[in-house]
Amino acid sequence: MPAETEVRKRQPLSHTEGREERFGPPAKSELLSRAFRVKTRHRDLPIKGVHGIHPYPARFHPAWARQLLRGGHGDEVVLDPFCGSGTVLAEASLAGFPSRGADVNAIALRIALLRTTRRDEPFLEAVARAAGMVHERARERARSPYGILAKGEKRFPPHVLTQLINLRDAIDDVGDPEVREILLLSMTPLLGKFGRKRGRHAPEVGRRAVRDHFLRRVERTVMEMANFAEAVPQHLPDPDIRLADARQQPWEEDEIDVVISSPPYPGVYHYAAEQGLAAAWLLPAGANEDLLAAARKTEMGRRGSRPGSWTGAMRAVMGSLGKVVRPGGHVFFVVGDGAEERQPVFVDDEFGAMVREKDVPFRIVAAVSQDRPHFHGPTAHLFRRRPRREHLVQFVREG
Repeated sequence: MPAETEVRKRQPLSHTEGREERFGPPAKSELLSRAFRVKTRHRDLPIKGVHGIHPYPARFHPAWARQLLRGGHGDEVVLDPFCGSGTVLAEASLAGFPSRGADVNAIALRIALLRTTRRDEPFLEAVARAAGMVHERARERARSPYGILAKGEKRFPPHVLTQLINLRDAIDDVGDPEVREILLLSMTPLLGKFGRKRGRHAPEVGRRAVRDHFLRRVERTVMEMANFAEAVPQHLPDPDIRLADARQQPWEEDEIDVVISSPPYPGVYHYAAEQGLAAAWLLPAGANEDLLAAARKTEMGRRGSRPGSWTGAMRAVMGSLGKVVRPGGHVFFVVGDGAEERQPVFVDDEFGAMVREKDVPFRIVAAVSQDRPHFHGPTAHLFRRRPRREHLVQFVREG
């Protein structure tokens, strides 16, 4: 019998501890250390509740955001200038903070909106009804303009690819664009779940597996969106989310009280490249728009970057934040060391140099650094003498 439910289970972040070094006043660095630790009971937060609605690579751990938000005042405005799929924004809403978010990745912003926009019960019931209709109509579709997505596609078994195309086609029959958006973002995770990946064959599943999994995913999404809407204080506005480069903040002067974010790590990941497949399936049939155009052009820290590019970009980010963060406001960055063209980038050194040279209107209050494994084989030797580390750094905006 095909393994209908034995598709590889997505694992939450697991490398969240290591040998630790602290900087700054003991009381402040201890608070950062406490925030940086992920308790055993919180290890699976990235796949729980609203955070589990849609996968996204290399996410900020919700436990970090939750801890950093503790002790704040409810009227403080929280900003994540690299908001990705909205982890910090969701946690800010749950904690009662108004928030702002921006990213250059349009697909990430669609996921962030999915996670953080509250919907009422009638709307969610409409989503559930539409999902049932799509599930039924996707059973048999004679011809589809989305058949073009099968051209040259080798990642999926033929019957899986047919079901994916049928689903995409049936979703187009949904008239309400907001309902359709939720169904689309319930379908795109199936591309990773049922396809072949590097080092992993496509899972063996039966002919109903794709559309059945789609229906279950929508049902879970509806449930988690309802729970989220109920948990967020009713008076709180939904996060303000915009497509914007972190080097050019779109917010008003001194509008932001607290920044909590994780900038791209130098030379570690390429978000736009990883989402090329999803982008093709999200477009209407026949469209040739590039959903990731802004990310392809301006994404920071992608693998293969030239030496010095991450540091130069982060100087611009910090300068731009200096215009929107009020004097005395705080910035919390989680960021790890990386490599640019076989040169190590130790980000604590880079931040220290920015502050010492007074290139940015911030000073470092405290920091915690933990050793982390480095999984990129070609650059592993760069961290033999000095281990690669991940850092939680707290800055304050000088007046």
